[in-house]
Amino acid sequence: GAWVIFAVPEAAILGGSIALAGYTISAVVPLVLFEFMTPYLRARLPTGITFAEFVQERYGTENTVVFSLFSFFYMFIYLVAEFTSVGLVCTSLSNIRTLDDTFWSTDYSAGPQPLAPALATSMITLAYTGLGGLPVSLLTDRLQGVGVFVLSIIIAIAAFAYPTGFSDDRWEQVTSTGTDDDYAKAVYIAVSLILGVTSANMFHAGYWQRIWSAENDRQVRIAIIGSSVLVIIVMSLFGIIGFFAYAIYGTNLFSYGGFYVVFLAAPILVRSNVPEVWHGLFIVLGVAMVASTADSIQSGMMAVLSPATEALFGAKLGDKGKMAVNFGVMAAFNVLAIVISLSGQSVLMLFLLADLLCAAAIVPLFMGFWRRTHPYAALAGCFTGVGTIVVVYAIFNSTSDEGFNTLTGFGGIFYKSATAAFCLAPTMSGLVTLVISLLTNHHFEGFQLKDSTTEQKKTETISDVEMKNAAL
Repeated sequence: GAWVIFAVPEAAILGGSIALAGYTISAVVPLVLFEFMTPYLRARLPTGITFAEFVQERYGTENTVVFSLFSFFYMFIYLVAEFTSVGLVCTSLSNIRTLDDTFWSTDYSAGPQPLAPALATSMITLAYTGLGGLPVSLLTDRLQGVGVFVLSIIIAIAAFAYPTGFSDDRWEQVTSTGTDDDYAKAVYIAVSLILGVTSANMFHAGYWQRIWSAENDRQVRIAIIGSSVLVIIVMSLFGIIGFFAYAIYGTNLFSYGGFYVVFLAAPILVRSNVPEVWHGLFIVLGVAMVASTADSIQSGMMAVLSPATEALFGAKLGDKGKMAVNFGVMAAFNVLAIVISLSGQSVLMLFLLADLLCAAAIVPLFMGFWRRTHPYAALAGCFTGVGTIVVVYAIFNSTSDEGFNTLTGFGGIFYKSATAAFCLAPTMSGLVTLVISLLTNHHFEGFQLKDSTTEQKKTETISDVEMKNAAL
């Protein structure tokens, strides 16, 4: 997604090479986890669509509701971040007209954004996703993916070719510890990114759809290896662009025109140092990134909505009627996402809340791969994780300036309070789930397969061994 254009350079500038490595690892770790889980899930739930089906079969309706709400909230925030990104790309590299005012203005926002880019992207992606569903999303991803990769390399080369005002001292500073000259803080940032992004991506229904849409497990494995390589290359390129921007502009990025614009480092570098012909290519890159991500999010959100629509309407509506309801709800949330995006908030700030929420529930829900996990233990664990986050920020709120105010301020994910929350929330939620499960002596009997042939039983036994290793 286009968040890479803004969030990765910002993280690289603030936390140096350590933070960039952490961010890159955080994008790859979920893919590796999918590799471990794919054989088990596809064997147990051959007709699955998202991870919600596993949660339903393993834990029941209560936990499925929690997972679906967390998943939907995360994808909604992701959609807001993408629409924000396409507006920022266009305003940073063109003279497009922006709104005169916005309902949400902070010291760290980029100000009112243009309506046209977000609205057009939303309408087009909604149209082809609503008509063609996941198959069309997959097709457009292939086309957009090639364009994104090629343009990323071309634009990075162009940005590196015009290093006007480059400072070796600033380069050495930003590539080592970031702007704070603090190795410990750089490590905190890396830990927060790895735990936060990994947790959140496991709630992305768009990813899970691709696990089940693949022809077989081997195709999933090939896709994961290929995408991991591409992710590492693109993330690294934009992190280095952030380093270049700081080496050229230095601390001016923290008060550029009176505003905090570190998250705009890449567009500023391209606009100021690269010939105008590249500005248009950069905009094309940003729009392609947003479109390829937005349609995946939209199809994922509709997949999460489907069970709720089925439960509410059942036989009252036919398949087309239910699809219409899902599409209508999805369109309404797109409108809300566009409205929020018009305020131009920091993409990293938007992700922090969603990442924290997912980190609170990730361990209890995925402990479903352990047969002794009790459904109510997992539910208790999820709420314990949320409570832990509140307690952590309350403590920091009373002892320092890294409390609740950092959740909606500059670089909230870069504070020690965020690192503590990302570490303690999964730990405490997992411990509560473990203890309650052991006390109840629960034992999951297994998934109900339609056909229990000898070959399938053999496959199930092999998968159990694989998932024990994956759980460890």
